[in-house]
Amino acid sequence: MCSNNFHKFADEYELRVASNELASIELTNQQNRELRITNHYIMKKPNRWRTMFALKCPKCQQAKMFKPVNTFGDLFEMHDTCPNCEQKFELEIGFYWGAMYVAYGISSALCFIAFALAFWGFGWSEYQAFIFLTIVVLLAMPYTFRLSRTIWLYAFVKNK
Repeated sequence: MCSNNFHKFADEYELRVASNELASIELTNQQNRELRITNHYIMKKPNRWRTMFALKCPKCQQAKMFKPVNTFGDLFEMHDTCPNCEQKFELEIGFYWGAMYVAYGISSALCFIAFALAFWGFGWSEYQAFIFLTIVVLLAMPYTFRLSRTIWLYAFVKNK
């Protein structure tokens, strides 16, 4: 059945091409179809907040800012430049000193949320809530470090 439909379609196409008017209309339809396909594959501009939390380059928003983690020491290793757009990640010496304030804000919010969840949400004692808070903050420390540097860089670098 597919073969019959294909031959029927091919015969109709040849008839359309035989007439100049229909061929020009078909060309226009073909161009419209190509445009729709092209527009379908063109990526929308990435969301700046989403790429920030994904730790991507602030300029191109595609390449990762940090090197892959193989050992514990690699958690804090950053690329010098973006592998995709060559954006420098350290704009000047001591640039990331300001990221400490961002990390402080993130950690403070995380501490409040973790303590409130443990103390009022789970009904644990203050001591148990503090132990829970300590574990959460220690586990979140590598991501907090990376996120604070990313947010700080996003504040100073505009995207394309």
